[in-house]
Amino acid sequence: MKRFRFSLLLLLLSLTEISLAQQQATLSGIAKVQGEAPANTKVAIHLVDRDNAWQRETASGTFTAGTFSIQTAGVNPEELTPFRNGAVLLPGLQNEYTVSPEGANFAKGQINMYVDTDGNNVFDRSSDNVFIGVASLENPIGFFTLVYVDQAVTITGKGVTLNFVAGWNVYTVRYPEESDPVYAVEASVSDVLMDVFLP
Repeated sequence: MKRFRFSLLLLLLSLTEISLAQQQATLSGIAKVQGEAPANTKVAIHLVDRDNAWQRETASGTFTAGTFSIQTAGVNPEELTPFRNGAVLLPGLQNEYTVSPEGANFAKGQINMYVDTDGNNVFDRSSDNVFIGVASLENPIGFFTLVYVDQAVTITGKGVTLNFVAGWNVYTVRYPEESDPVYAVEASVSDVLMDVFLP
């Protein structure tokens, strides 16, 4: 019995180490809001489905003096789907890429802003007002996609090879003046620009 308990403890410790080894990502930057943003405006990361419809809110942060910084949080296994070739649209590559090795799973995240009307720090689809707009990168101009993978993968397309680590990754494509697009996978970006308004 002692040996079983010891083995179970080792298994739990190893799973904890794996969980802690999952990379988190940080997004920070500025939000240009048309008009005045309410005091209880939140910046959040939601998992999204194939149609980019918001699912579970995984992380949130405050919006202060036009700036924000937010870090991703964990993803539940049941929220993952198979990461097949072209499974998620990536700016610049679209769906024209291959994924290796096979058997990896992924989730897509999206940064959003909403008004936490009742102040409960949780997005309520029925009562919280949602900002509409576009999130991009500023320096140089570009776009990004938040992608969570449950194991390290490599994607290849349009002559580009990109390595994703287990956990959250920020896929970016930037368009320097008079230069070809620059593709990268990063753990953080600090020049996010959210240009939004309340309808």
